[in-house]
Amino acid sequence: MSYNTFTQRLFLGLSVLLLSFSACRPDDTEVIRLNPQTFNAEDEAAIGSRLTNESWRNENVTRITPDNGEFTDGAYFYMRPLLEGLLDQPYVTRRDSFDWQIHLVLDQSAHAYTLPGGQIILHTGLLHQLENEAECVGILAREVALAEIGAPMNALDRQVEDNVTLGDMILGNIVPLDHIIEALPTINYSEAELLKADSIAALLVCQSDYEERGLTLSVKRLSENSPYVAARPANRHWFTTFNSRISECPGADSLYRERYLDVLDGFVPR
Repeated sequence: MSYNTFTQRLFLGLSVLLLSFSACRPDDTEVIRLNPQTFNAEDEAAIGSRLTNESWRNENVTRITPDNGEFTDGAYFYMRPLLEGLLDQPYVTRRDSFDWQIHLVLDQSAHAYTLPGGQIILHTGLLHQLENEAECVGILAREVALAEIGAPMNALDRQVEDNVTLGDMILGNIVPLDHIIEALPTINYSEAELLKADSIAALLVCQSDYEERGLTLSVKRLSENSPYVAARPANRHWFTTFNSRISECPGADSLYRERYLDVLDGFVPR
C-alpha cells in the first residue's frame, strides 16, 4: 500500500472517530444548570462579596465609600443601626451567616437591590424620595427579607447564562463578570418570592416604633418607571395585602421624620 493511500485512510478513520465523538457529546450551546438550593449560605456570601467588590471597578458606578473620613460617613453611621435593628429580630435566621452590608451609590435613579449574602445597594436617588425614617426602614426590611429567603441567589441564577460561573466565583477563579454586573440593577423576583419576602418584612416592621405602612407609602409614591418598582412589579392587590399583614401591629407615628431629613440633607449628596 502506497504512502499516500495509507495517509488518506488514516485521515478518513480519524474523521469518522471525531464525528462519532461529536455525536455523543452534548451540544456546545447547552448550558449547565445547578439548583440554586445547592448553594449554602457561605456560598451566597462569597458570591455577593465577589460581585460587590467587582462592581466598584465599574466606572459607571460611583460608590460613596464608607468610613473614609468624609462628610458622607454620617450616612453610614445612620443607616447601619437601622439595618442592625432589623437583623436582631428572630425572623432573620441568616443574621450570622451573611456579612450584611449597606452600600450607598451616588445615582439619581430611585433604586435599591440586594445581592446574595446580604449585600444591600441603596441609590441616593431613592433615599431622597423617601420622606421619613419609617419609609427607609420599610425599604430595608424588604431587602433583608429577600436576602433571608434566598431570593437574590435564585434571581441571579435565573439571570446568568451558565451558572457554573457562580461556582467559579465561589472558588475565586478568574471569570468574566462584566455582563453580570451590568445586569445587577435589573435583577428581579417572581411574584411568589415577593409575597414570601413581604410577609417577613411585615413582621419586621411590626416590631418597630414607626408607622408600619412606611413601605407601602413610599412605593406607592414612586413612579412606575422607577428601577425599584420595575424590578419588583406589584400587582394592584399588593398594597392592600401588605397593609392587611400589618393590621394587627400596634401602630405608631413616624417618630423620626426630622432626623431622617436632617441626615439626608447633611450626609447624602444628590
